[in-house]
This record gives sequence, C-alpha cells and structure tokens, in this order.
Amino acid sequence: VECMLKEKEKKKINIVAGGSGISFALPILKSLLTISNNKEGEKDVISLNWSVRKIEDAFILSDFLQALLNGGVVGKSEFSLKLNITGTENSIDEEKKQNLTAQLNQYKEFLDFDIEYSVRFAVATLAPEEESLYLTNFKQWIVCCGPSTMIDECKQYIDATNLKIADVS
Repeated sequence: VECMLKEKEKKKINIVAGGSGISFALPILKSLLTISNNKEGEKDVISLNWSVRKIEDAFILSDFLQALLNGGVVGKSEFSLKLNITGTENSIDEEKKQNLTAQLNQYKEFLDFDIEYSVRFAVATLAPEEESLYLTNFKQWIVCCGPSTMIDECKQYIDATNLKIADVS
C-alpha cells in the first residue's frame, strides 16, 4: 500500500482474494478507499474480486460495507465487487442467494457488484476490454491475497500482460 501512496495519478487497483485471503484484503481495501477518497483530482478505480467456497462466508461483506459507509470511507471512488461462490450449484441454497443479493443491494448507491455461482474467479478476467486498452491513461495495480495457486495465477497474468511487480523493499 505504501507504494501506492507515493503516486498521485489515477490508478486502477484490483484486489484478488481467495477464501480466507479476504482477511488480508479487506483492511487493504479500506485503506485504499480512504486514500483515494482523500486525494485531490481523479479518484482511483478499485475492485475487489473474491472467490469463496461457501455462500455463508460471503455474508461478512455486509458488515464490512456498513462499516465503510458509517465511517465515510465510500462514496467518492469507483468501487466494484466481483464475488464468486464456488460451491456446486445444487449445494447453494436459493434463499441464501436471495438474502446475499438483498444485503448487497443496500449498498448499490456506491457499489457495483456481480455474483457468480459455481465458478472460480479467473484472474485473466481482469484484462480490460480490447477497445478500452488504448483509452486508459492510468496505472494498473493487482493485490493478491489467497492460496498459492491464486498467487501463481496473478503472477502469470502479470507476466502475460507485461505489467510490473513493485519492489516494496
């Protein structure tokens, strides 16, 4: 996060979390939203991409979003959430799906969100649409928190797109 503090220009920041990696990702997200909202000029574009096995785990997002709202941390930056619940379709209760969607809908004034079921998040989906590749004039950051397979996938994506890994030493 300290690397990002030094940069004043607009950034696109993708936070990728798998399972319990969310426990590292949420404080990072809160810090980045706070920094972005307090900076002069254009705000950063921040997305959280979380892949979780059980739908029950995803309900922590509602408490987190409410805390962001109560603390005045949200509202100015572009913020989106991509949630992948990887349990099998038959194992995910329909009522829980509706409840989760209803809870997230409470925050739709500042949060764009998408939920996919039975599909693991693919880091390659972070690639911008081809037509917008030449329209972006800001840096892209990827923060990965999760199992080693997800971290490896993030590294492969960075290599494939010629992005650089910041030296935070």
